[in-house]
Amino acid sequence: MSVRPKSLLLICAVFVALSVGVSGYGLAFLHTRYENLGNPTVYVFSVPVGRIKEALKVYEKMDTAPLRASFYSENEFGFSIPVEYYTKRYWTGPREKDGDVDPPEAGKIGTLQAGFNVRIFPEGDKCRLKVEVRRFELQVGRHYVIYPHFHKTGKDMKVKSDTYFEYLFLAKVGELVGEKGMPPLKGSGEDDDWPGRR
Repeated sequence: MSVRPKSLLLICAVFVALSVGVSGYGLAFLHTRYENLGNPTVYVFSVPVGRIKEALKVYEKMDTAPLRASFYSENEFGFSIPVEYYTKRYWTGPREKDGDVDPPEAGKIGTLQAGFNVRIFPEGDKCRLKVEVRRFELQVGRHYVIYPHFHKTGKDMKVKSDTYFEYLFLAKVGELVGEKGMPPLKGSGEDDDWPGRR
């Protein structure tokens, strides 16, 4: 049995259409924005490294929404923001509701997923913390994939961090150790939305 050229072309067109994505992926750039806020991502605290590590252990157990502590080791700490985090700093398009997503596991367009590593450097009787981006992505669409089984999933796009979350973390650590004179945080979370805040 041979396949006609028109049938083959139709099969290829359907496959390409399914691979390209749905729900506005192609127009995502119209709804994305970026502005570097210029917040510090490195800060030298006027307390020794032992005091910083004690504060990080406390931080792990606290509710420091929207930041969530994820791990702690000898000289490295990690934190992330919750999934389904909407912010107008990156996404200016419509915010999807739970009922707008089918299937739910395909994710909401416009949500941010981010994770950070914090490196700890002792400097005599002071301590320097450096926050580095581990993952910073915006869901900009949904598409079908074949592997490991045929299903619809989110389509993420890497975006640059605007330094808001990095310095928000440093400022919270500063509060825990009583650091004085830290610069004010540039940016606001007033328009942000995430699970637990609603």
